[in-house]
Amino acid sequence: MLTAQTDLAETRLSGSGGGRDYQAGAELRHAFRLNVIGTAGISYNMRDFDSSSLEEKTWLLTGGVEYFMNRNVSPFSRYQHERFDTNSDNGDYRDNTVNVGLRLRC
Repeated sequence: MLTAQTDLAETRLSGSGGGRDYQAGAELRHAFRLNVIGTAGISYNMRDFDSSSLEEKTWLLTGGVEYFMNRNVSPFSRYQHERFDTNSDNGDYRDNTVNVGLRLRC
């Protein structure tokens, strides 16, 4: 699946009327078996602020797997790495998130 999106964003940055968000991404899903689905994805987001030189860029890398025990129960796990870069002082960061859970459908 490929995605692309442009949006306007509010800001509290003084002297700026708002920001423009540009986002693009790709996700791949693969059925290793009929009931085991793996996913991998990448996305890029850039926010450009009006009347300011400030820019924010975010890369997201994701991966996960879901096992469908039956139509109502599926344990899953997901990993996400986020890389945020900005041209403001000391604003960059890296973040890793792991989710493990159980989906119950009624």
